[in-house]
Amino acid sequence: MAQPRQAKKDERFTEIDNLQTKYDALVQKRNELNDLARQLRSERDLLNKGNQEFRERLDKAKKERDEWNEKMREAKARRDEYQAQAKALIATKGPKSGEVSKSLPVQVRQLERQIRDLEMEQQTQPHSIEAERDLVKLIKAKQQELTDLRKQLDANREIKVALDDIDAGIDELFKRADEEHQQVQHFYELGSAAHQKFVEALEEAKTVQKEANQKHREFIATRERSDEIHAKAMEIRESMLAIRGEERAARDAARREVQDINKNVRQALNDPKRREEQAEDAIAALKKGGKISLGA
Repeated sequence: MAQPRQAKKDERFTEIDNLQTKYDALVQKRNELNDLARQLRSERDLLNKGNQEFRERLDKAKKERDEWNEKMREAKARRDEYQAQAKALIATKGPKSGEVSKSLPVQVRQLERQIRDLEMEQQTQPHSIEAERDLVKLIKAKQQELTDLRKQLDANREIKVALDDIDAGIDELFKRADEEHQQVQHFYELGSAAHQKFVEALEEAKTVQKEANQKHREFIATRERSDEIHAKAMEIRESMLAIRGEERAARDAARREVQDINKNVRQALNDPKRREEQAEDAIAALKKGGKISLGA
């Protein structure tokens, strides 16, 4: 009877040892996965921190680009305004230009020479009364014509001055328009450079974010695998605790049985009538592997 009980006990110990080996292996694997998960989380967080730096660069480049573009738009608006004003002056100059006669000074000089010749003729050559009257009338007509031409020449000078002022204004406006156009080009180049920085930072941020997302997926998968292994380890642990509980219960039952036998033996020793009966029970207990105490 003792051998089957011992065999069963040995079988339970072997089962516990096997379960313990599996449990230790699972715990070790779980711990390794937890270490890997912590490493992946750390790498993910580091990438996210780096991505935040890229985003700050991105915001800075975008702000710089927008500022240069705004300055370019302002310079372009001023340039267009100067050009519009210059064109408006050119439009007003057109009609006035038609009023200026470049031949007036020549006409005045020719007419003055004609009058001098007529006056010389009147003074140096004899004429009949009728011819003298006609010559005087012609000289007066020429003098009136000269007066009118001189008035036109004065007006012509005033128009020319006005046209010169318009030309100066047009030149000044176009000069300012050219300066603003240079500013437009300058701000455009600065804005383009800032936009390039923005694009580069955006691409870098996308790359880092992609890597961070991949690390996060690996972290989640590793943590889930660790949880699965932990659950299996806990199942094995529960099995070991159950077997050990059964073994402990069996030991306690055997101890109580031996204690009962010892008690009966002591009682039998004190009662001669029962010694023979109790001796047989004791022998049977010994065959089962129990321990008999002969002391009182």
